[in-house]
Amino acid sequence: MATGRGPGARYRVLPPRNAQNISSHLLNVAWLPAEGYNVFTIDYRGYGKSTGAPDIEGALHDSEIGLRWLATRPDTENTPTFLLGQSLGGALGLTLASEWVQRNETPKLNGVILDGTFSGFRGIAREKLSNFWLTWPFQTPLSWTIPDEYEGVDQIANISPVPVMIIHSVRDGIIPFHHGQDLYEAAGKPKRFLQTDTPHAATFVIPAYKQSVLEFLRDN
Repeated sequence: MATGRGPGARYRVLPPRNAQNISSHLLNVAWLPAEGYNVFTIDYRGYGKSTGAPDIEGALHDSEIGLRWLATRPDTENTPTFLLGQSLGGALGLTLASEWVQRNETPKLNGVILDGTFSGFRGIAREKLSNFWLTWPFQTPLSWTIPDEYEGVDQIANISPVPVMIIHSVRDGIIPFHHGQDLYEAAGKPKRFLQTDTPHAATFVIPAYKQSVLEFLRDN
């Protein structure tokens, strides 16, 4: 939760993976308060102590409710707000940011950071299904069961003129590197691309990568 300390509140959507919750990902943002940035995190429905069952629409709703709640806090008034999402959290954050900017909502976003994010739910579903011989024949028909309105590569340009930073590792074994490249190419300006060399969602174990993100935050 934001406390009003430092240059302002920063909003982050944490990516749930398997049975994990935000406690499994705190190290990804634990370094930010020491740099003067407050962090607000949530568990989507069905993760941690949040009730319900997870799905795309529900997780997006939870993310938006979290951002709206943060905006009502008196200690976040007139402070810069950034959205940082990793992996699935980045895909949901991308959609939220796109809709938020297009609706001209407040608070205004000062920047969006997407780390190890896939370019679309359908695309990543096809890739994952094609990796296993038993599901390979079903990669196309099953992927079409995923709604097409949540494809990040089609939405990311709508975030402009809010600055976007795309981070992706050439060694990402979960979300292939080309997803980050595709998102960067589709994004509007201003935009930055940070090519990293770590396992999936391990960007911030490297001090130089932290500094690159801090530069983006300070510039915006």
